[in-house]
Parts: sequence; structure tokens; C-alpha cells
Amino acid sequence: MEVGYLIDQPFWQKGYAIEAASACKEYAFRQLRAEIVHSLIRPANIPSQRVALRNGMKPIRLVSFKNLDHLLFGTCSK
Repeated sequence: MEVGYLIDQPFWQKGYAIEAASACKEYAFRQLRAEIVHSLIRPANIPSQRVALRNGMKPIRLVSFKNLDHLLFGTCSK
């Protein structure tokens, strides 16, 4: 399962990304019984990497997705 989001620029830096990402992660673990949740983030997207880190995810490795490099972040259920 993947946590992903797009937020329009006027709403950046208001805490919406971490609130949404955290809720999606918890839903995946509690309701869907996922064992691991991932996020694919472009290397240049530092703000999204910070959201993933704040959401308890850790960088795992660099992967290619749709012919573009992405950092794979992940976290396991507790």
C-alpha cells in the first residue's frame, strides 16, 4: 500500500499533508490490516520527504517508477 498526496500550493505549510498522510497510514494498518505502508517520493521533493519522516517512515532505497527515480520510504505496522 502506498500513501500519496497532492496538495495545491496555496495550502502548503499548513499541516494538511502530515495530517492526511498520518490518517491514511493509520487507516491502512488498522482497517485494511496492511503490514507495511510505502511512499514513493521524487528525490528533489524535500518537503514530501519531511512529511514521510514525520509520518514514521524511513528511506529504504532508490527505485525507478515510470522511468523516473523515486525514493522509497516505508514503515511497518506496530
